[in-house]
Amino acid sequence: MEKAFRAKFLDKEIIEKRKEKLKKQYTSLEEGVYMGGEIREFERQEILGIISAMMPEDFVVMPEDYIRTKYTSTFGPQYITSNLDLNVNMGFSIFPDNLKDRNVQHVAERTREILDSEDAGLDFGSCEKLENIEGYWFDFRNHAMEQDVYNILLITIVEEKILQVTFNCQIQEQLDWKPVVLQIFETIEPIRERRRI
Repeated sequence: MEKAFRAKFLDKEIIEKRKEKLKKQYTSLEEGVYMGGEIREFERQEILGIISAMMPEDFVVMPEDYIRTKYTSTFGPQYITSNLDLNVNMGFSIFPDNLKDRNVQHVAERTREILDSEDAGLDFGSCEKLENIEGYWFDFRNHAMEQDVYNILLITIVEEKILQVTFNCQIQEQLDWKPVVLQIFETIEPIRERRRI
């Protein structure tokens, strides 16, 4: 009995060490990222006809009927991509040219303030700057009916237009997704610029 227990314990320890090794080995969008027990692959995709970004290969455009349920107002993202379970998604919206404020940091901070004033139940992180592109993001946690949801919102400028990107997943997946989403944000670039290369 003790031998069987010991063998089971050693097997579990070996599995955990393998997972840790894979987590350290697969950390970039180009090579794949080890998350949730598997290596996730990423590919560059065109979005809204104006940008491209590295996105999870298994993400699909969210079905229209699900969008209407999830975003009951007309102010939902213009383009939403999601995993097949529809519980992890990323939305993209381009704002019109007539926006007066083009200071990305100011727009991001103002967006955070508006969300905070509209819903006192949200838990906000501070506004942070991306490293490689002009963009500011903040994260927050909100309370859904069944469980808490983790969100990240990015404001950046592309082709002199404000781009807003939203991401959300279940709160227990936050630690896996946050570094990946920040890497995805850093890969956003105008399609026109990419075609010049």
